[in-house]
Amino acid sequence: MNFDMEMEWLMSKQFESVTRLIPALEKDFYGYWNYSDEGDGSAERPFMMPHVSFSPTVYVLFSELNNVVKNHPEYTFKEYRDYLFMKGYISTKTCAFPVAELSNVFADELSIEDIFVMLFAIQRADRFCEGVLLHFFKDGTILKWLKTLEKMDV
Repeated sequence: MNFDMEMEWLMSKQFESVTRLIPALEKDFYGYWNYSDEGDGSAERPFMMPHVSFSPTVYVLFSELNNVVKNHPEYTFKEYRDYLFMKGYISTKTCAFPVAELSNVFADELSIEDIFVMLFAIQRADRFCEGVLLHFFKDGTILKWLKTLEKMDV
């Protein structure tokens, strides 16, 4: 293998660790809300707060996203709200997370950085408003973005 071919091979498919999950995500249930009415509020049997349990594939996806965050310091992860606002994907930088605005972003116009920053933003939003991430999976937005990423990652 000559040097040019080797460099092309090394540079190709740098996000395959993320896009390889697309077939599994196409068949996945993503997760579900856990509700329990077994507790009575006592110290021995406290109420359990409703929470989302994700599928193993979703956990792998976000583990891979964390690797992308570590390996690509050139991407604007820390200032994700400013980035999304500057790019016009969200109309305000307030505390409320703009679920409807990001769900309506036209995937074919996104860059690789846009996709990863939006995935990161959704992951962060879910930390403070549980269920946001599950919403983006169930409405097909995340899968649409990953398919767009796969087309660009050559």
